[in-house]
Amino acid sequence: MGNNQIDPLQDGHWFTDILMTFAPDKIDIGSMSPEEMTRVASWKAFAISAAAAIPGGPIGLALILPELAAVTKVQMNLIYRIAEFYGKRPQLNPTIILLIYANQAMISLEKQLLKKVGSRIIIKALSSKSLRPIINKVGAKIGSRVLGRLAGRWIPFVLAPIFGAFSKMMTTQIGIQCIKLFSQDFEVEQEDDSAEEPSVS
Repeated sequence: MGNNQIDPLQDGHWFTDILMTFAPDKIDIGSMSPEEMTRVASWKAFAISAAAAIPGGPIGLALILPELAAVTKVQMNLIYRIAEFYGKRPQLNPTIILLIYANQAMISLEKQLLKKVGSRIIIKALSSKSLRPIINKVGAKIGSRVLGRLAGRWIPFVLAPIFGAFSKMMTTQIGIQCIKLFSQDFEVEQEDDSAEEPSVS
């Protein structure tokens, strides 16, 4: 696997590119509940990761970044759909999506970006300048998990279902976090451009 595949995973730039540019062309939730949306998206993520791992060897290694990008887009589409279900689509922004991924990656941003006022939650929406370094760190954390599975690409038929299960579990966790957040009452507060960038712990 060449550095052109490893570097974006290590520095998190792949995640920045997707999060800052992705938005679904159409959001159609139909009659599905958020739980059903999560289940469908989780199995789609499973299928993508399991199929990408089947070739094995150098081909399988070359597919890691495209696989990760495809799974991430499935997850982000799920976030948009659950937000639509709860009427939170107009408030959805990269900061909220980042919060969901950071929680899944076990990176704490709540103290810097969330505060409670009575029963309401205030989410501080960061500027693009403040967002980028934090997105990179979250993306690098997710990428490091993927890089830890590299050896398994050489025994694809045995481990392909395990790779699929990893993506399925991550997608399910993201869906659960979306339901928890979007079912609550929250407001979005724009960041003061002169404010210091929040730290990541």
